[in-house]
Amino acid sequence: MPDFSPFPEFEGPRIEQVLEKEKKYKSDIFVLHMKKVTKEVGTCWAVSNYCSKAFKWTKSGGYGTYRKHIMKHHLVEHTRANLLKEGIWLIGENSQRDFWHDNWLGVPILELLGILDYLATLLKARVSDFIYEAVALWEAIFSAFQRRISIDTWSSFFSQAMSVSFSDQMRVLWKSTIHDVVWSVWLARNQWIFESKTMYFGSALSFVWRAVSDANRLEIGCMRNCIDDLLILHRFDLCGIQARAHVIRSVIWSPPAPGWTKVNIDGAALSSPGAGGCGGIFHNFRAFVKGCFAVPLDHVFAFEAELLAASIAINFAWQNGWHQIWLKSDSSYVVQLLSYRSEQVP
Repeated sequence: MPDFSPFPEFEGPRIEQVLEKEKKYKSDIFVLHMKKVTKEVGTCWAVSNYCSKAFKWTKSGGYGTYRKHIMKHHLVEHTRANLLKEGIWLIGENSQRDFWHDNWLGVPILELLGILDYLATLLKARVSDFIYEAVALWEAIFSAFQRRISIDTWSSFFSQAMSVSFSDQMRVLWKSTIHDVVWSVWLARNQWIFESKTMYFGSALSFVWRAVSDANRLEIGCMRNCIDDLLILHRFDLCGIQARAHVIRSVIWSPPAPGWTKVNIDGAALSSPGAGGCGGIFHNFRAFVKGCFAVPLDHVFAFEAELLAASIAINFAWQNGWHQIWLKSDSSYVVQLLSYRSEQVP
């Protein structure tokens, strides 16, 4: 704690008033001293995150701050050095203070991290680039979900927030997060206005993270098998909900009977109609490959590609003397046509 002595002695009829003011100023200096920010930082994010604890919620709304005012009263003018030494800067709105070079923590960040001089000239950023009103809280959420929406107006904010595309599980987490951030900002603002209490950035962020974890326990919806969903779950340290198959079927390739040849065919088209192709592969009863084909097609429908695959497979088998074939196709249309063909057609 700063050394407040020696304070000057006073005489006269107004000595009681002077002493009361002296006590008040001592209390103010003590508050500034207790808000001193630790100098043990490892990364710039750790610095900005920890220092946000000195930021207060403004009565006008948002995650703002108070500017520090140096007291000029003659009774505490000699303690001005202690104020500068023990106090910290409470960065105001639209602050132009340099994040790297200015002494806004008590010691410039360049000195805290031991950054070399030739690298220091390349570092340019303002404190307001990292923490400004409620942006610090929103930036943490946008970074976690890899999505960014405008927070300028309520109408545009909610319309964008509700239209963001996610998987079912991520959509539940996203909506829960938006709700929790709005709630924490509103709660902190009311606490400051009506109760003169301060909610720190770390507390608000922890509240949001816990609420997201609780929402995930509801197990609503499933994740997509994509890297985006995995990254979001990893940031919140949550488990994904995998989609369950409606019907589980055993898919095993079955060999044909001895003396028979089995051919598996398939055909597809990019659009209706569009560029397509078809192909097939022949196996004997020992599962050895006897032959295969692949044919590109120009402008066809999907069912045409499937039908051409069956036609080419039958002709290919007939030319090679494989008169007993088992044709396998996933097209019910082709299977139906071949089931009712004439017995005179080979």
